[in-house]
Amino acid sequence: MIADMEFVDDSDTLTEKERFRKHFRFLKTLKNDSLIVIDNFNPATAQENLLSQVCSLKCKTVFTTQNIFTGYPQYEVIAEPLVAKELFKMHCTDQSLCTDDEINLLLESVAISGLQQTVLRSKTDAM
Repeated sequence: MIADMEFVDDSDTLTEKERFRKHFRFLKTLKNDSLIVIDNFNPATAQENLLSQVCSLKCKTVFTTQNIFTGYPQYEVIAEPLVAKELFKMHCTDQSLCTDDEINLLLESVAISGLQQTVLRSKTDAM
């Protein structure tokens, strides 16, 4: 997942392990005013450690998943745009940055599905 991200200065010669290290090093520089949203996080057993690694970052993290993970704040999100909008607004630290139209556009681009999802937030970002 982290190695699959595309960075402008990536090279074809990097191995997957090198790409992961490089990308994760960048993610570690993000501050509390940044938000990472990982949609449809359904890790294989080998990737479960990735959840704790990403949640250890200083930035805010949100995962949507159909899996149940213990030890993380979880919210059930139903396919109701108004509920999703209110949830987003509740956690948006600067309301002036997000107009209703921008939030609606964001929710459309995330494509709220008919499936119920669980939203996980990092332990450091818990309410």
